Amino acid sequence: MLQRQMMHEQDQDVEALGKIIRRQREMGEAIHREVEEQIKMLDHVNSQADVLAGKVGVAKNRAKKIS
Repeated sequence: MLQRQMMHEQDQDVEALGKIIRRQREMGEAIHREVEEQIKMLDHVNSQADVLAGKVGVAKNRAKKIS
């Protein structure tokens, strides 16, 4: 009887641990998706900054020619 109770408690503990691990995995996957989205946005901002830097360079060269 005592052995059955202990096995039942262990089964409950394993089940609870399984729930925690599944939740941790879900959180990890959500964080991964968010990081991927942030990387895409940063890449876009970076490319736009490069374009702007090029335009500023052209404008500086034109200003030098004028003065």
